[in-house]
Amino acid sequence: VEATLAADDAVAAEDAFREGDAVEADFRGRGRYYAGKITSVREDGSYDILYEDGDAEACVAPESVRRRSEESAPEVARPETGEPAFSVGDAVDARYRGRAKTYPGAIEK
Repeated sequence: VEATLAADDAVAAEDAFREGDAVEADFRGRGRYYAGKITSVREDGSYDILYEDGDAEACVAPESVRRRSEESAPEVARPETGEPAFSVGDAVDARYRGRAKTYPGAIEK
């Protein structure tokens, strides 16, 4: 029985996320997953997440977090050149908090 528990713990540790991991999480348990990043791993196994739209959520249950799928991952390089999609100083139009309206801005970091 102890060997089985140890094996289960090893599998759970393998599946656990670390601070900085790119994930998708069920925002406020509403059944829709959004891209974000783990900002903290809590002792109880839950996660704090900063979503790409700027929202943040604390104490997200592990069963509400999954690895980010390739489709939802942001484009990080221009396919034709392999160069970064954006550089510091680039002018952009961006949606604030995922809303429809866009605002002009510039890449800072």
